[in-house]
Amino acid sequence: MNFYKSWVEIIFFALLITGFIFSLANPSPGFSYGIIFVVGLLCGRLLYLQKGNLLFPYIFVSMGFVIGYLIGTSYSSWLTMIVLFLAGTYASYALHEQGMFATPKIRDGYR
Repeated sequence: MNFYKSWVEIIFFALLITGFIFSLANPSPGFSYGIIFVVGLLCGRLLYLQKGNLLFPYIFVSMGFVIGYLIGTSYSSWLTMIVLFLAGTYASYALHEQGMFATPKIRDGYR
């Protein structure tokens, strides 16, 4: 298997398993909501840093953790978790757009 050709699928599957294990280790709904919101914040930063590049692989990889986490959760509402993930992603992206967080400088096309 060539990692450079299928890195998206490999990382997606690894994050799917990781999200599933995280959700099984956490029985508290409140903590689950907090984790999924923080993951949304991290995904918003990732999307902001990749602005102008091909975004689909990063969205696909990000969804791996979220899908794994939703599969493993049993005490929390799936709809609430999806809304919190999307709210965290949007909030982080919007705050980065406004310059509220420091981002690496772009030099010669690289961050």
